[in-house]
Amino acid sequence: MNWTVVRETYQWYLVHRNSFEMLGLFLAVIGTIFAVLSIQDGRRLTRDLRSIFDHLTTKEVGSYPAYMSEVERIISEARESIFIATDFPGHGVWTDRGRYGSYVKALENRKADRVRRGQPLNIQLLVLDPQARERALNDRFPESRWKDYLRKGGYAKSKRLYEELENCEVAEARPQFVEEMVARQTRALHADLRAVGVVALHRERRARHRVAARAGGEGELTSFSLASHRAR
Repeated sequence: MNWTVVRETYQWYLVHRNSFEMLGLFLAVIGTIFAVLSIQDGRRLTRDLRSIFDHLTTKEVGSYPAYMSEVERIISEARESIFIATDFPGHGVWTDRGRYGSYVKALENRKADRVRRGQPLNIQLLVLDPQARERALNDRFPESRWKDYLRKGGYAKSKRLYEELENCEVAEARPQFVEEMVARQTRALHADLRAVGVVALHRERRARHRVAARAGGEGELTSFSLASHRAR
């Protein structure tokens, strides 16, 4: 009895096989169309989200020094104002003196471009005050880890680039090193950044930022936030 049912069902399928195959092909085509439309919608959504993120005043930009290219890009697109919040005015000046130079140059180039167009660009910098900067440097380069930093903390690499571009010599003794870093941060604020029209604001201690792009790693300067106003 069961075999009879199976045989009759199979024969019925053979009679209507073409119809089933056409239905299967139709469903496959419909599925492919929906898949293509879904991919297009996904790409459109990605573009829309990217556009939204690009217009946010602040964003997460990763770890130092990788994020400096993104910082320079944001600076290059600023139209009315730039607001920078960081612990140290000379951000990265010791860790990578070349990167710091590019950052300052990006500010200078954008300021000059806006001036040539007869359009203002207000640049504000929120940093630790001198006493807090000195305390922060002493915390970042503690006596207890100073010898380890000299041997394997990136000191030699930073020292070579810093001495070459600053035309100076950096002492290996910690007190003299910290003294040089304190003085260099002061020069960054009152010479490098003031020359490009940066208005400095001060805070007494570290504060939480909406964006904190961490420098990461022993001996590196940390905490950098940047917001640009791009309203037309």
